Amino acid sequence: MNAEITGIRKQIVNKILAKQDDSFRWGFDERQARERPEYVYYSPNFYKSDFLEILWLLKREKVHDRKMTRALDLLRSKKKDAGQWELEKSMNIIVSIGQKDCTNVFITERATEVLDYYGLD
Repeated sequence: MNAEITGIRKQIVNKILAKQDDSFRWGFDERQARERPEYVYYSPNFYKSDFLEILWLLKREKVHDRKMTRALDLLRSKKKDAGQWELEKSMNIIVSIGQKDCTNVFITERATEVLDYYGLD
């Protein structure tokens, strides 16, 4: 890597680290960023997820573990009498997927898919 670019990236890493608190650094390898500044561009994007998405990803990867029981029980407990799930949080997203505290087709589809896969529906 060009020495000038490396120097610029090191400056950027130092500025980023100076402004961050520990909660923001979660998943950010400070030592690696200082030693190999090209990794700055591959650091986590601090995406916020939820337990349904995590369960869905575990299903997609065909993970079966008894440690998932509490999360799967929680998912089942959130199912409404009509067999649907509600959108509990409305996050800052570009496209709305529905109203908060109302049944939601996207949440219902994903939750049903997860419970069906694990044989709990």
